[in-house]
Amino acid sequence: MAAYDILPSKDQGQMAITTDLSSHGEDHRLPRTLKKSAPSWLGRVGLSILLIPIPVAYIVLVAIVGHLNNKEQSSFGDDVLEALQVASTLWPISFAAVVGPCLKTLALHRAERGSSIESLEFLLTSQTTVAALMNLFMVRQIPAWFVGIALVWCLSPLGGQAAVRSLHLQPISTTTEVPAMYYLGSNISDFNYFYNGSGDSGVFIGSSMRASLISDFRSAILTSFYMPDTVVSHANGSTDGFNSTVDALGGPSQAARMGRRDLWRNVRIPFLELLPGYDPDDPSSWVPVPSDMVVPYASLIGVPIRGGSFNRAGNSTLTVHAHYQTLSCKRIFNAEDWLRNGSTKLIYHNRPTSDLSLPPQHRHEDISNGARPNIFLDIVNNTGARQHITNYPYPAVDSEPGSKLELVIGGVCDDEDDTNGTNWTLQICDISTSYVDIEVACTRFNPSDDLNCQAASVRHSPGFPIAGNLTAVSSRPTMNGIIWDLPFATASDHAAEVSMLEMYLRNPTFIFKRKNPETSNIWPGCFCECVIGCIWSEDGYCTEHGYHGYVQLERLDWRGWHQLGRPQRDVA
Repeated sequence: MAAYDILPSKDQGQMAITTDLSSHGEDHRLPRTLKKSAPSWLGRVGLSILLIPIPVAYIVLVAIVGHLNNKEQSSFGDDVLEALQVASTLWPISFAAVVGPCLKTLALHRAERGSSIESLEFLLTSQTTVAALMNLFMVRQIPAWFVGIALVWCLSPLGGQAAVRSLHLQPISTTTEVPAMYYLGSNISDFNYFYNGSGDSGVFIGSSMRASLISDFRSAILTSFYMPDTVVSHANGSTDGFNSTVDALGGPSQAARMGRRDLWRNVRIPFLELLPGYDPDDPSSWVPVPSDMVVPYASLIGVPIRGGSFNRAGNSTLTVHAHYQTLSCKRIFNAEDWLRNGSTKLIYHNRPTSDLSLPPQHRHEDISNGARPNIFLDIVNNTGARQHITNYPYPAVDSEPGSKLELVIGGVCDDEDDTNGTNWTLQICDISTSYVDIEVACTRFNPSDDLNCQAASVRHSPGFPIAGNLTAVSSRPTMNGIIWDLPFATASDHAAEVSMLEMYLRNPTFIFKRKNPETSNIWPGCFCECVIGCIWSEDGYCTEHGYHGYVQLERLDWRGWHQLGRPQRDVA
């Protein structure tokens, strides 16, 4: 190597001379630059190139996820979902393994070409998402590429659990109009055909037709009482035996489920006025039908619905229009003047002036079937009744009578052989009609399963009377048949034995205990202690329910169908 020595000079003072002290074999080249000292380009990016398949695989996976959007479920889609679950664990590790070396390579590249210490520090220390974001707040000036690097690191969390949540299964909803059939509706023009007995004549149109159909008619009425939930339908929750009966049915939820459909799998219509949540000030608002309590229904017989669904698993909904009767009642405890000889206060049970051989409850317009009921039904003979039965057929247009039709239910409480009427108790009820819309929800779990339908919500039909005057017996044929036949439908042939209908009016929980010592002290025709409350007044509604059940069964014998197409929502 070279060394400098200081020597004295005679003329100019000291003089510097050099002496070569290097040994043989030493490198005399100048120091190399940073560019020459750095590894080759292939050595710098070789490792990064080997890691490129990792982000490429993720890009392909993301593209597949986008392709599967709104596609039906398949085995390939299930495999992609499983791959995402594994990739979400490896993504943060592999992302840092690729981006970290790339930033170091970029830092070396900028150092070779000249760069500020601040830029090199940012590149070398931004090895995680948090470090990159923190570095943005620590530098004095933020170039655009600083922000770009921070955004690149923000992609690391997106490949974690966010990627798994990006692909999931969801139902595909389609709206399709499906034809459905049900009867009866709410318009008079719709059910006029059935109440008049046109076409397939009704059970009460003519003596020959009645003789052919009345046995089937009575059988259907009797059968409707044999559903297990009948014992709690419209029963007072505070009556003796109610809670034990509900427990025997499997609890409130099970009892509620059993009451949604009748014995023929028809959808029962909830009694809107008795549902919790019903607001009489806003009758047209939808009221949900509870699923955890015993719900009062308008009839033991539901509305037949056919069609309205596809032959595959899924859900469907449709709106059904219906109507039912309601009663507002009062009592007359001493009915001597109503049933005395020569009275004209009743239409059907006016006492004849000469024949007192049969008590009122055993009389029948036609030949009796041998049954001996303990109660009778009638209509108050007044101007209002004549408005309803002046014309023989049912009204053919949407019209309302000017007054209510009054139903009479009579029974003896302490002496069934009394013929003077002093012990007769009469219940006189104004008959009204409620028009309702019912949202019916149907479910089919498998293509081979039955369609399970039930009422989901109900409301008063907008544009219809809240308590209409026109009723199901506002014509002479239906009035004659229903008023006479209902007490005989479930009556025993033995005198003074309580019938199924009479026990139901007294207490639904006793309906299968007619020979039980617990019910032996109940007078068959006495319903003054009826435990079921009426809508507007004390214990009148219990009678209405049996009456309306009879009306519904009459419709079953008319075998008519009214086809209506309703938009439905089928969910695959």
